Amino acid sequence: RSFARMAAISPDAQPEEVLPALARNVVTNGYQASHSNDALEQTEYLKLVHRYLSQAHELAKLAGDQKVITIGNCESPNVAELIRILGFRMRGGCGSEVVLETVNAARAFLTTDSGFPVNELEQALRTNHPFTYDYHSSQVSVIFGPDYWLGSPKEPVDFIEAFLSDPSICRLYLGLSKLDRETAEALRKADTYTRLKAYAHVLDFFGGMFEIRGGKAVTPGGQRSAAAWTELVGVSPDKGAEFLDKLMAKDDGWMASLYDALARIHGPVQEYLTEPGRMKRFYSAVRGRITSPGPARPVFRSNTDMMLLTTRLRLNPDGKPHIPGNLEVWKNLFVNHPQGKYDGKLTRLATTWKEPDDVLEALFALCRKAVENEPLKIFMAISDLDRNRVAPLDAATVDRLARDYRTYGSQYSIFSETRSLSDKSINQFLDTAESINKIGNPLFRSDVAGSFQSLIGLWQIFVRQQTIPDSQADTAFSGIVSSFGQIKTDRDLFDSGRNGVKLILAAAPAPPGGATVQPQERMLDLLAGAAESDNAEARDHIEQELGRIMEAQRIISLDTLFQLADHIDSIPKGEKLNTALVNKLAARISEIQLPRAALTASEKNAMGFGYWTDRHIEAERRLNLRSAIEKAAADPEKLKDVRGLMAPLLRDTILAFNYAHYAPPGAQILYTNPVFVRSHDFLGMQGSSHTWRPTETFGTGWPSNAGGRLVGSLSTLPYALAEAEQNFLIPAQTQALIWGDLVPQMILSAKIPRWWNITPPQVHWVGLHLRYGRELMAQAAFDADLRRQFLEALGLFAAPARTAGVGRLLEEGNVKDALDRVTPSEMFSVARELAPKRTGDPSCLLAEMKQLAESSVGVNYTAISRAFGTPKPTLANSWEPDLENLRTFPALMGYSSRIMAESWESNTLYWVALADELSMSPAELNVRIPEWTQKLVEQIFASHLEDWPALLKSLRSVGDDVRTRSRAAMAVEQKAALQEFPNR
Repeated sequence: RSFARMAAISPDAQPEEVLPALARNVVTNGYQASHSNDALEQTEYLKLVHRYLSQAHELAKLAGDQKVITIGNCESPNVAELIRILGFRMRGGCGSEVVLETVNAARAFLTTDSGFPVNELEQALRTNHPFTYDYHSSQVSVIFGPDYWLGSPKEPVDFIEAFLSDPSICRLYLGLSKLDRETAEALRKADTYTRLKAYAHVLDFFGGMFEIRGGKAVTPGGQRSAAAWTELVGVSPDKGAEFLDKLMAKDDGWMASLYDALARIHGPVQEYLTEPGRMKRFYSAVRGRITSPGPARPVFRSNTDMMLLTTRLRLNPDGKPHIPGNLEVWKNLFVNHPQGKYDGKLTRLATTWKEPDDVLEALFALCRKAVENEPLKIFMAISDLDRNRVAPLDAATVDRLARDYRTYGSQYSIFSETRSLSDKSINQFLDTAESINKIGNPLFRSDVAGSFQSLIGLWQIFVRQQTIPDSQADTAFSGIVSSFGQIKTDRDLFDSGRNGVKLILAAAPAPPGGATVQPQERMLDLLAGAAESDNAEARDHIEQELGRIMEAQRIISLDTLFQLADHIDSIPKGEKLNTALVNKLAARISEIQLPRAALTASEKNAMGFGYWTDRHIEAERRLNLRSAIEKAAADPEKLKDVRGLMAPLLRDTILAFNYAHYAPPGAQILYTNPVFVRSHDFLGMQGSSHTWRPTETFGTGWPSNAGGRLVGSLSTLPYALAEAEQNFLIPAQTQALIWGDLVPQMILSAKIPRWWNITPPQVHWVGLHLRYGRELMAQAAFDADLRRQFLEALGLFAAPARTAGVGRLLEEGNVKDALDRVTPSEMFSVARELAPKRTGDPSCLLAEMKQLAESSVGVNYTAISRAFGTPKPTLANSWEPDLENLRTFPALMGYSSRIMAESWESNTLYWVALADELSMSPAELNVRIPEWTQKLVEQIFASHLEDWPALLKSLRSVGDDVRTRSRAAMAVEQKAALQEFPNR
């Protein structure tokens, strides 16, 4: 445990997990280039580990053969030696005056940081009591045994010391740890240690999908593609280890990267891409003329775009790739692009394109480029947009979207919210965005863009949670967009904002009973969830949370703004000024302030980024509506312009609804910074426009900046809010850190989906799937044929090494450990795969699953995907919840763990099954899932950026805690009931 603390390894790591985790830490954090760049030198992390090992050897020697450090009393002869090793000295005589004083700071730091009980030792010396400390060493598994890694040294060598001293050994160990036993053993026998070490980087990044069965390599495409693999690699897959050896050595890893990308997918797309002729053609494009540096050379694997392309590629019903628009659109994009040519060779070839494969070949060629590959990103974004539409996008619309991608690409996820958004509405949006860009006054442009994007954001929310029916979505969207097309003045802006609010409320269902509800209350009602939900307590909880956030941000209600606007319009008709109403607004405005401490020079310079934001807030604070009305009282036309002064306030109110809806669990940044919403910067740094760029956090970490601000559009607001909030989360375990690249996705997966319209049968159906999957796994321990079926289904989603490990545990009858290695999403998918094939299975769980599917509305995989899926803004360019049933992605260049987090679909499925187990109402998920998710992310203790098993452990730990608390509460209720009615 002490070594795990010093080596940054989870204390829960199993013996077989310790060395792979250590190897990864050494590879990624153990060495850095020297100042002369001609050698590697140890980082402070690795120096500390070495120092700890040196101290540990001394303590082990002091512990003796019994492996127990024993101090009889204060005057024992080994006291001095022990406290010397620990870096202290004893001041004062034995007894109550004893104090351990630091004499060697480096040793004392190691002692404290490794968890040695110094306080207990000091107390024992003071009281003259014995002190004992168990110092037994821990045994860990070593792949192939220590001798394989040490060779035949002339003198005895400490394995761990040798392991830490050579990063190439660690890289090879890390690569081999990702293989199943049969594959690893085959490579060990076929290759020399030196040769394997030379290709350790390729094995580490792309070896996870290597698989040898019966001496033959398993290849994507199976027997149909075997000849093509033989031609490409130079060795037949039938030769197993020799094939994998050549695969690693081929073209500096480009061949292995294609193999890895194709092995990770399955179904029609894999069959299409592994057609022999097509596969050779596409690999030739990927390989290019210059193969070095390969995709395994950087810190992260650089075949990111290839993995995304193969994962997101879609086939038409005729079996050919879906090309949005038509071939001419993409041909023209490569030949005549407004930003200049992308690639001279591809531009020349584009003029000869005649079929979809020509486009795919160009896209595969762009996969090897880390930059200048914009057409590839455009293709994936528009393909995702076109994926589920009722009618495909027109060629002209696709062409415009492709050419405007650089400016408005981050906004395209808006068009995925509904399948019925028309081409006309999409073009209207782009026209309006262009007209907003032409506004000269930066402050006014910021207010127009903010109001426009905030209304579109509300439209997205209500369409996504089905408050606005699909039949009304396009009309409401078009109405909002068209009203912002010709804004010239603040009065126009206020009127357009108010009109947008009216359009959204009109498109939503009428209040229950036809009651008249004020706009502010109605908007909060709709944001809180479906009014017809039978769980009023959960709904009230959400609505109160929204209200608290609006109050914390000092937001002026829609009612006040609209009443004032109507009142101002009535003054020319003879109505007297309503001073109470005006004073109400003034009192609220007086609360808008952010006390700031003195800034350093660097802070002042960086704070200049938000110049127009500060101007926006100051203008609101200086607003004196009463004075403006009195000055314009004699001129009816000027009075109309007075309501335009409230346009910035209306912008902030509509914007605040978006912030409140996506507020992460806890929402500390929204409670601690009262102008966080108003500080949203729609312009960004001077000289570059951020108006339509993804939302980013800026200025975090300075007390004077109150948690920072968000910059850019609202296109990725949920992610940015979660990213800002993670700075307020506190890890539950010592030395653990909040996983920065993963946590935001976990949070937004708990906040974006809403479960008001979910039915109890849907919740129970998910619970039945996970229980049925566990039942199948238990039966597979006794039934070899079922075990084969189970592992085949699991192999579609889990890596070969893990699948083989599960199979081995099932053969041994160790079902509990096998269950721990399968994620909830994999278990759900396995049950989905096997249920239709188990026609003679007498399982009562399977019978209930079938009965529910036949008798209940919405109990099918499409509805379940929409109900309990997760948003995938990067993988699918959409915030719509969906279950993709993908393999868990590794960390990738340009994304770190973000795509891995998007491919992780286990949380919601697990929470839903837990709710089914505890008989919770579906509506209660809206309250519980965010709470559970906050606990989940705070309990993660990950050792590296791909440590999804740590996420799974935390998930199950929170679930166990919820079960324990629920059962304890139930026991208390039962006891109280028995005491109240003892004779029942």
